Amino acid sequence: MNQYQPATLLVGQSGGATAVINASLAGIVAAAQATGSWPRILGLAHGIEGLFTRRFHDLSDISAEQLQLLANTPSAALGTGRYKLKDDDLARVVHTMHGLGVTAFAYIGGNDSADTAHRIGSFARNIGYDLQVMSVPKTIDNDLPDTDFCPGYPSIARYLGTATRDAVYDTVASPQIYPVKFMEVMGRDAGWVAAACTAGLSADEQDMAPLLMLPERAPANRQAVLEAIEKDIDRRGYSVVVVPETMRAADGSHFGGDEPEYVDPFGHPYYASTGAALTRLVQTELGLRARYEKPGTSARMSISLASSVDLEMAWKLGAEAIHAIQRGESGKMTALKRVPDGFEIVLVPQTNIANRVRHLDDDFIGADGMSVTPAFHSYLQPLLGEHPFPTYMRLPDPVAFSGSEPATPSVSPVQIPADQEATADLDLAVGDGEDGYGIDAHGDRFVIKIGQDVIGSCGNKIGEVVDVRDDYLVVEKGFFNPEDIYVPKDTIRSFDEHHLKLNVSRDASSHAGWEDDPDASGDDQTPVM
Repeated sequence: MNQYQPATLLVGQSGGATAVINASLAGIVAAAQATGSWPRILGLAHGIEGLFTRRFHDLSDISAEQLQLLANTPSAALGTGRYKLKDDDLARVVHTMHGLGVTAFAYIGGNDSADTAHRIGSFARNIGYDLQVMSVPKTIDNDLPDTDFCPGYPSIARYLGTATRDAVYDTVASPQIYPVKFMEVMGRDAGWVAAACTAGLSADEQDMAPLLMLPERAPANRQAVLEAIEKDIDRRGYSVVVVPETMRAADGSHFGGDEPEYVDPFGHPYYASTGAALTRLVQTELGLRARYEKPGTSARMSISLASSVDLEMAWKLGAEAIHAIQRGESGKMTALKRVPDGFEIVLVPQTNIANRVRHLDDDFIGADGMSVTPAFHSYLQPLLGEHPFPTYMRLPDPVAFSGSEPATPSVSPVQIPADQEATADLDLAVGDGEDGYGIDAHGDRFVIKIGQDVIGSCGNKIGEVVDVRDDYLVVEKGFFNPEDIYVPKDTIRSFDEHHLKLNVSRDASSHAGWEDDPDASGDDQTPVM
């Protein structure tokens, strides 16, 4: 230890922030304060990069009340980083730690972070620097080996389980608008996050379960995806499909294109949106309207739907890292083991975690490769906390009702004077600006008067008749219609002395293309009717 500096605990956060990464930080600080072993507790600003910039958060005197608030704050309070240590960086990093009097280092992160912590600890040990290094797990991907689950995963499962369930209900309500909907979610090389999108559906809602595109069961090609969607639509009239943002086909090609938009320092590529690419493909190849939703970072780190189990275990995993250091441990990661009454914390070597990926268990994947089994839900349910999803109501399927033919018209037509009765050829022509006539459903004439209100099928007034033409009414411009509109007579559904009711709503009339005067083309037009 540097004799000129107080014994210092250094803690950092790395990788993508989660809903509970600050709970692990709070657990570390609370446990360290309780031991009294470190007069100074420093938090790295933006991960390992804080050692290069020498920027730190002083957490030494943060209060218990503040730690509770911190644990329930979204994202990463210290700021995260994705810097990949080069071999040439290690001497500088370790020298800086030694100069600060750091005797213990706790790093919260995933498999890349475990690799960073392991390399720092190994370098320090090789030069005789007594530095204890512990990893604390964190990743929404849930892909770290040797732990039952990773803090962050239960909370994103609650978030996406809710969001996907709601998206399914919306699609069921309006398949005529968007029969195909993609949910694009995070998750790099494993299907844990995609599988979690089914978490919100109850046993009675399994017929609504989305299709899952799982990296462990990658579709052969784009055509295989289209065929699965067509089959799904034939079966139930709509299709909701969950796709990881970096989804690849079985041949390794990325659905969003094979040219990455960005490659992070650890070599992880980020490709153009899979959801956007598949939406275009469905529209062009199947001729179906489609859209995609992308919850993105809000799903990854939102605290609003965080799992109580997730928060509790994240804190405990952080605290246990300090207890392990007190026992002389180093080069380990705190991990979770499922036991009959919950979870117990165990230690696993960082080398078991660094740069390794745990895939979705085979037993959790349905036989069709696009669903999950009851075993997956049995695994996930205890992680979500009490009452993670509300109960919804589904109405029974609609049934057909028979009835008598409706009477027409709904009100008696205005009687036409005998001297104005229709001629054999139903000549309806009248002079400009005069009342005119229409033909009802029975082929009889009825009077159309200047000044009559024109009403939409919704019951809202569209305007007043200002002229009658051969096949059209001219309806005045006004608040709803900025210009006069020309309404075809065959849209009149019913009438009385003061009103003409159309078979289209007022809103539909504004999109019907009735702004242009049908008689305006031609230089020698004589207005009629």
